[in-house]
Amino acid sequence: MSVATISDVAREAGVSRTTVSRYLNGQLNDSSDKAQRIARAIAELRYHPNLLARSLRSATTRSIAVIVPDLSNPFYPTLLSAIEARLAQHGVQVFVGQSGDDARREPTMLQDYYNRRVDGMIYVSATSEPDPVLRQIAKSIPVLMLDEQVTGFSDATIRVDHERGVYQATKYLLDLGHRHVTYLAGPRHLTTTQLRLRGFETALAERSLTDATEVIYGSYTMEAGRLWAQRFLENLERGPTAVICANDLVALGVHRTLTENGIVIPNFLSIIGFDDIFVSSLVSPSLTTIRQPFEQFGQVVSERLVEVLHGGTLRDSPMILAPELIVRESTSPPRP
Repeated sequence: MSVATISDVAREAGVSRTTVSRYLNGQLNDSSDKAQRIARAIAELRYHPNLLARSLRSATTRSIAVIVPDLSNPFYPTLLSAIEARLAQHGVQVFVGQSGDDARREPTMLQDYYNRRVDGMIYVSATSEPDPVLRQIAKSIPVLMLDEQVTGFSDATIRVDHERGVYQATKYLLDLGHRHVTYLAGPRHLTTTQLRLRGFETALAERSLTDATEVIYGSYTMEAGRLWAQRFLENLERGPTAVICANDLVALGVHRTLTENGIVIPNFLSIIGFDDIFVSSLVSPSLTTIRQPFEQFGQVVSERLVEVLHGGTLRDSPMILAPELIVRESTSPPRP
């Protein structure tokens, strides 16, 4: 099989050699149609620019790329810290990039790190649908999916048991006596959102309470929590007595807005988050939440990737980690 050249890439992408060179030198807008076509052509042809890293795929660079949606969400830096600490023990360097929660940027980012000859990738996708570039790259180097399950990559996914986590939170509230519970879910299109919703619905169905609840889809931001809390303030007496949030940021948005308006938590509203980021224990009242096992994430990811660096193959078996309900001060029995 002949080695692909820059001319082959240009022909496959339907652009000039100059345009391909501009792309390789970082002089082409990553979100442009041409850049997307070039990225796909490079992956399909397995073209390796001479200026990048080593010429032989068998020679490792002892480097791993991690792509996450949003570094401003404390969940991801905490997760990255756990992963990096474990990999550093094995002399593995970690490159980090964020997609800005934009699935359209991800193919170019994947290709860029692949061209840098990383030995593997850890990928938190902003969508559950795989891009052709991802499929091509996964044929050459190991790609581990974290958190969001991407179609066709379930065997390479490491995630927490989202369904069980929200089930535990919902059951806990019901055991406290709550009967009107709102669930502020994440984006509707994500697999994680659907798994968590299933846990919520299962717990309610066990008590035949499906008519007394509400599900609202939104984003993983404090702003989403703030907007909902403002609506809650407009109808205090007829609102829910408890809310489960898609993550701690949403919960903290609710928490802050209610506190600023003189609402005592949890007297008027019990709040539960998801993740257990560091600030959740620092606010007052402290936040009840579903803890993700960050250290275990770091251990499992590093073990699997280090196996590959030592000449092994990536184990094709999913790993589902157990969440833990952390009860703090933001939950109590409902108001009379």
